[in-house]
Amino acid sequence: MDGGARASYYLAIDCGGTKTVAAIAETGGRCIALGVAGPSNYTTMGLEKYLAAIATAIDDAWAQANVPRAVDAVWVGAAGIDNDADVARVAPHVARLVALPWPSPQVQVTNDAYLVGAPLRRHDATHEGIVAIAGTGSVVLRFKTDAHGGLHQLTRVGGFGWLLGDEGSAYRVGHAAVCRALEYADEETFLQRHAGTNGAAAADEAHHAAAELCAAILTQWQLESSSELLASVYAPMDAQGRALLRSETKHRLAGLCRTVFHLALERQNAVCVGILEEQAAALAAQIARAVHRSAAVRSEAGVLCVGGSLLNVPAYLELVLVALAKRHVRFARVEAVDQAAVAAAAALARLAPVAAG
Repeated sequence: MDGGARASYYLAIDCGGTKTVAAIAETGGRCIALGVAGPSNYTTMGLEKYLAAIATAIDDAWAQANVPRAVDAVWVGAAGIDNDADVARVAPHVARLVALPWPSPQVQVTNDAYLVGAPLRRHDATHEGIVAIAGTGSVVLRFKTDAHGGLHQLTRVGGFGWLLGDEGSAYRVGHAAVCRALEYADEETFLQRHAGTNGAAAADEAHHAAAELCAAILTQWQLESSSELLASVYAPMDAQGRALLRSETKHRLAGLCRTVFHLALERQNAVCVGILEEQAAALAAQIARAVHRSAAVRSEAGVLCVGGSLLNVPAYLELVLVALAKRHVRFARVEAVDQAAVAAAAALARLAPVAAG
């Protein structure tokens, strides 16, 4: 590129239920700015508030970049964007926000899971791959890339939400933790009523580990005793004693994930280690299903892109890879995507045609 050519910038926006992140990359893929705003859930907050959050994140990114406000391409990934009608509703507004034409290949609006698959678009030798996401929930997708680096979804496994799925997710880790705590509480009640058997059981390592887990849950949820656990799950209250929405149960259980990870990784709590191994195996089973649905896709030649808070913990990712190996599923490359917006902006820059001199 000669000295008189305009610099090129590429914008990617990760729209999440907790926050909105906008990343700007320059030619070559280096991220030069990150903008952050509040939640931007397309399916729950309405189009106006959704677009306002995106605009705030974009403004924040440009303020940090300190470069002329002009982009060559934009990629928005959002939960709830699942069909062409959703894209047609959102994309024109996104195009106006960044002063790009619509319809145009310069403006891409997809489901947020596609952003985690951004590394697939950066490598010329990569033609297919798996995306596995495990955060509060979980989903596994298989993609192929076209000659222009576009992503095309081939299959999906899971992603059915907390009532019907979310295998290997933070919610499932928390769910299993409460189940183990309730089992421990039942055992304790029995032992207290039959003091003669107390000695043998109390000396059991698993019993001690379950006791530690139960105590940690009671502390986190500010409960006095294990007898309050069930009510806290089925009829949760906030600090002021007001009933919480049923949907809050998912987040309360998912919130226990940090405690389970701490006990497993820092204290080698056997029960918590078992929970993580169990959930990693469940997620590995989902990934294996996505691989085996097509004889044309060989995992050994493909890429596994992982995202979400759990899979960005190296110890948990290793458990998943070990479980996959037991199923004879291995990948040529595994890419952990910590910042989906950054990965997506870099992919846009990598795919951009070389500017004429």
